[in-house]
Amino acid sequence: MLARRIGEKLESFGYMEEAIFSPGILEKLSQADLVVGNLECPLTKKGEKLGETSFKAHPDAIHTLRKFHHFSFANNHIFDCGKKGAKETMEVLTKYGKSFSGIGNKEQIYSTQRIKGKEVSFISCAVNYCIKNETKESPFILAANNPKISAAIKEIKEKNKESLVVVLIHGGNEMIPYPEPSFRRQCREYIDAGADVVVSNHSHVLGGEEKYKKGIIFYSLGDFVFDGQSYLRRSSGILYLKFDKVFEWELIPTQIEKDLRTSLSSDKDAKIILKGWQKRTKIYKKSNYDYIYRQLYLRSLLFFQLDRIFFLIRNKGIFVTIKFVLSKLSLLSFYFKKVSKRKIS
Repeated sequence: MLARRIGEKLESFGYMEEAIFSPGILEKLSQADLVVGNLECPLTKKGEKLGETSFKAHPDAIHTLRKFHHFSFANNHIFDCGKKGAKETMEVLTKYGKSFSGIGNKEQIYSTQRIKGKEVSFISCAVNYCIKNETKESPFILAANNPKISAAIKEIKEKNKESLVVVLIHGGNEMIPYPEPSFRRQCREYIDAGADVVVSNHSHVLGGEEKYKKGIIFYSLGDFVFDGQSYLRRSSGILYLKFDKVFEWELIPTQIEKDLRTSLSSDKDAKIILKGWQKRTKIYKKSNYDYIYRQLYLRSLLFFQLDRIFFLIRNKGIFVTIKFVLSKLSLLSFYFKKVSKRKIS
């Protein structure tokens, strides 16, 4: 997310990648053959923001993303400046040789990259409640429940059994590291169709992994670049996937510092991050997961709100914290409706 305070910092630093990435992060990204990220904001000058909470980043922010090769556009903010802003973003990325998936005409389901002779196809999609400001005008966001996704996965595998399929899905409850049972079933459907890896984003906090049949699902990597006012949202990770003779992966813990620059976590913080990841992974394995989800949701929601209040008090002061809490009271009805459901599925 390259807007708001991140955008201000980038502009003051002349859109240098060092403004938001530490040397350690840049080195890690340089070691990969292909770097993929979720672009959570339009890069546009022509498009106008559609609302107060809309994101808008300057097209020059692309220079900050030199280490990235491919982007997912399927998220709830890519249309924050309308279709005009999304189109300009597509033009900017194309100009600088970046590929993307998740947005386009209704026939564009996947994007295939070749890495050292191996084909990797990316399918980016978003659940319906994350598709905002949609119109009848192209481009369109690929919906997660579109049956063409499973058909495309099967088609890719039939053409080349050695081809790899990675699905990037935008969904899940914000600030909740545990996937709703319905969202979990959606992710599993892609593995059932033949996908090798599924990575979700949108919850803004780190989740865990689930090995399912022959594939693996990673539930949220948190915020890698963002100005979120929460300690939980300042912890994230680089997911390093290695497709060789044997599939291997590693989560490299990262931290967003006070100056909004993303750096590698200290050894102490890395242990805490990985311990939390492993704890959530174990909970996903529980046979009664669907039954205890409401409890997990409530506990996570409360913990996040306390974490955010503590962050604001320490960094902004008590008056700013009170003002912030009052501004969020309107959300109480949403949370009440959510938790009052007989079953959160």
